[in-house]
Amino acid sequence: MAQTTPAPSSQPISVLDFGAVAGDGQDDSAAFQNALDAAPINGLVVVPAGVYELDSTVVVANRHLQGLGMPALLCRMADTCVEIGGWQGNRQPDGSASQLFGSRFERFRLVGGNEELRRAVRVSMGDYPRLERLLIQDMPGDCLLVQPRRAFSWIENLMVVDVKCDGAAGDGFIIRLPQNADQTFVNETIWSNIETRSVSGRAFVVDNPSTIGGGEAKVSKLQIEYSEFDTIGDSDTPVVSLETENDGLIEFVLFHWVTMESTSESRTGPCIAADSSGGGLIERVFIEGSICFGTGSGVQAATSNTISVERSAGF
Repeated sequence: MAQTTPAPSSQPISVLDFGAVAGDGQDDSAAFQNALDAAPINGLVVVPAGVYELDSTVVVANRHLQGLGMPALLCRMADTCVEIGGWQGNRQPDGSASQLFGSRFERFRLVGGNEELRRAVRVSMGDYPRLERLLIQDMPGDCLLVQPRRAFSWIENLMVVDVKCDGAAGDGFIIRLPQNADQTFVNETIWSNIETRSVSGRAFVVDNPSTIGGGEAKVSKLQIEYSEFDTIGDSDTPVVSLETENDGLIEFVLFHWVTMESTSESRTGPCIAADSSGGGLIERVFIEGSICFGTGSGVQAATSNTISVERSAGF
């Protein structure tokens, strides 16, 4: 019989205790969500090895969802497979102080199981979320989207570590702000040892179309390090794209020891493009110790001082 009450906070909760069964072909999304909801704040929910089918989005908010032995999640919904949420600032909803632990999602393989699936993972809110050791495969859409869900919501101190996007009909990794939402920003994020392979679109996208502008709606202090980006197909799109429209702001972006390449023999687009032709501002973009090859050019920007390159090749 499925467990209906949470386990003690010192003990992890297993999705098996809430009715999940690996490999039976049945929808396990309710079991996953019930286990997460039953876990204490900052509690650990574990998923044993196997293949689990998900027909609805699983939301991880101020919990830790961890795979044991890299279980596979077959994403059969049409929108998002796993959404990462959480608190903002240092207060819980009841006003008491939080531990600033953040939501965690780690050690899974996510596989596209619906041709209409828009993305594998979305980070929509919270401080100190962490995504680690994820393999995202065969996505009909995008691999990972970081986007505040509504006005007065933000994402800060996000860590994305050891995440690979292998096969996507859309883009690989995306940071995008909503257009008309006040007080929405993505700030102080680190992406380390991330990788794209066989991505038909762009490997990494930062898009800020905000009509609010300035510090009220910005992407700032973004660091991408020790990573490798590959794109495929005959296209003039860049491998990495920084885009602003209206009053959007993108500032303080660092690419440190990143390899960017195209396996297409006829890709005319650059490794990195900074496009503010629709309005907004892109400034203080730094490329350090990185490599670009297989593309039409290294960097493409409206002004020569937008992107600074040091100790890099092909830019």
